[in-house]
Amino acid sequence: MQYPYPHQFHWYLRNLQTPDLQYLLFLHQRSLGK
Repeated sequence: MQYPYPHQFHWYLRNLQTPDLQYLLFLHQRSLGK
């Protein structure tokens, strides 16, 4: 799955209405090495 640019990522999450939202956020944080 392609993600938007980092500065658009939170806007993208706000427009996702799925049970996987927190999991997508988790994957994004892992990709940042947090």
